[in-house]
Amino acid sequence: NIVNLACRLEETAWATSFVETFQHYLADHIRQDAVELARIMLAFEQGQFETVIRNNPARQRGSIHYKIFARVYVLAAYYELEQTDKLNTDCVSFMKLIGRTTKLSETSKKAIISFSKILKLLVEQKLSKRKIQETFNASKPIHYEKWLTQKLKAYRRFK
Repeated sequence: NIVNLACRLEETAWATSFVETFQHYLADHIRQDAVELARIMLAFEQGQFETVIRNNPARQRGSIHYKIFARVYVLAAYYELEQTDKLNTDCVSFMKLIGRTTKLSETSKKAIISFSKILKLLVEQKLSKRKIQETFNASKPIHYEKWLTQKLKAYRRFK
């Protein structure tokens, strides 16, 4: 939560220092996952999208909870890098995974599914900006809403 707030305040240097200095206070069973997720969040906020993708914890053992939240950043990183070839199917499979998981609250599930649904619409480029905005407004809560809002503002329909 502290790293998330620091990212929102654009205090990534402070957050990086915080993670490195205080990670040893975390319980052993969550330390690795929490630190990896914090580093992914910080890399994303610093525009290091290749690092986000390369350090994707979904390919490693660990908590499904942290993997799910890291995957949001990985999907967003692919979008930022304009590597959208398989992003549409990645969003669909991610929504199915979230729908099946029992490790998240219903509110978290809805927010993450909403994120994936809006990202998928941006990638497909089939709808007008107004239609996507309507879907966005009707899909609250939305995980990583600030980032999606920025992408929606910059959206241009090409297809």
